[in-house]
Amino acid sequence: MARSRSRRSAIRRLSLAGALTLLALAFPASALAHTPAATVSCTGAHFSWVAFAPGTNTVHWRLTVDGAVFKEGTTVLSDNGGRSGSLDVPFTLNGTHVVAAFSWWFASDTADGNARAKTSPPLAKKTLYCPAAPPPPPPPPPPPPPPPEKPPPKPEPPEEDGGVSAEPKPAERSPIPSDVAPEPRSPYGVIQ
Repeated sequence: MARSRSRRSAIRRLSLAGALTLLALAFPASALAHTPAATVSCTGAHFSWVAFAPGTNTVHWRLTVDGAVFKEGTTVLSDNGGRSGSLDVPFTLNGTHVVAAFSWWFASDTADGNARAKTSPPLAKKTLYCPAAPPPPPPPPPPPPPPPEKPPPKPEPPEEDGGVSAEPKPAERSPIPSDVAPEPRSPYGVIQ
């Protein structure tokens, strides 16, 4: 009886060791399943997803700049029968910013029901020192003034019969007859 008890104990230990070995061999494979990755730079972000089950797999992604949502969306994995996919998100940043890239999926989004929480840590988070913004272009020159609605009137030609600037023409004067002329006003009388 003592012998059968030790035999059972040895079999149990071997069974347990075998189960643990199988579990250890299976764990790395499951740990590598559904693997997202991302990189960020001043000119864009690159996302990649690998090791998904074949079929329709939809993943969600988000980019934050200085803690605020900058861009986000979803993409359907289309490479290798839905097992993998990638996405490039172009943008341009100027100055210093902290950029983070996130990705998640719900059980209803994957062919095998696997999920990654929306609150998962970022795939990439980096302080970027981007070039300064270029100076703004100079303002355009002001437009020319509009033409006048009605041109100013042309100056009138001087009168031929005289006017302010006309020269005196004594020959053209008519003499006043003396009987029609007024009386002289000189106190001394007529001056001759």
